[in-house]
Amino acid sequence: MGMHELNQLREIILTLAESDEKPSPGCAICFFTLNKKTICYYHDSQHNDRVSLWCPAYPDLKKNLMRNNPG
Repeated sequence: MGMHELNQLREIILTLAESDEKPSPGCAICFFTLNKKTICYYHDSQHNDRVSLWCPAYPDLKKNLMRNNPG
């Protein structure tokens, strides 16, 4: 993901009602709802050679994924 992809992500998320963004420590941008629930974090390394998108999931998701795909 580069700047173009970040702008696309930003455009999608900020169309959601009551969403916003703010810088987070370590080259990350946090997208969140106005009641402070995290939607996702976009992280870009300082050298622009690695990017990641971290999205929290509800607590039972890992268990459900493992049950459906144990390998």
